[in-house]
Amino acid sequence: MDSPTCNADDRQRELELEIERYREATASALGQLEWIISYFLKIGKPEIASVLNRNRKRIVERVRDLELRPD
Repeated sequence: MDSPTCNADDRQRELELEIERYREATASALGQLEWIISYFLKIGKPEIASVLNRNRKRIVERVRDLELRPD
């Protein structure tokens, strides 16, 4: 039978893996957003690019705030 410590360690590892998956998904989504911002600039739609860039900055700030928040 597994000890409670082992189960807690397993759960901690699962949580760390899940956090890493979310970080990777966030980085990928931000990369896609940066690509589309660049695309809108290239096709002459600076207003759309500006709005998306403002939103991207807010997302980055919120993610940074979440990472700095103590558990």
